[in-house]
Amino acid sequence: MAGKRTADEQHIAELERTLEAIRRKDRLMTESQSTVSRILLNAPVMIYVYDLVDKRNVYINREATDFLGYSSDQIRDLGPDLLSTLIHPEDLPRAIAHHNRLLGATGPLKLVYRMKNAKGEWRNFLSCDTPFETEPGEQTRFILGCVQEMPD
Repeated sequence: MAGKRTADEQHIAELERTLEAIRRKDRLMTESQSTVSRILLNAPVMIYVYDLVDKRNVYINREATDFLGYSSDQIRDLGPDLLSTLIHPEDLPRAIAHHNRLLGATGPLKLVYRMKNAKGEWRNFLSCDTPFETEPGEQTRFILGCVQEMPD
């Protein structure tokens, strides 16, 4: 009976195969997270997640500093005053209407507007926003967006 495995040996072998599969998945997930991080850090656009209910950014990639001269913390600290502080007063009603449309949107919506950088200069931007983490039967709470500066 040297060629036959006991039930315990078979069980241990199965556990070892399962553990190796978990390790493989963990390595793939770590590699995937690393890739996503590199993409976000090197994307030529500002990427953000905005809370339509609390009216504040919950995530912004490092491009906020490059585009506007504000740190991600400064943007986050503006909280619900973000739009009224940074968006040109003439463009603010359109930005608010854009966010209201996103509450019930099923796909991406675009908006062109001006934002003030840290030096007080108005810059032109194109934003593309799409619903993100919408619960079935409920309005969109979070949007995923990207902003690209437009030439003057």
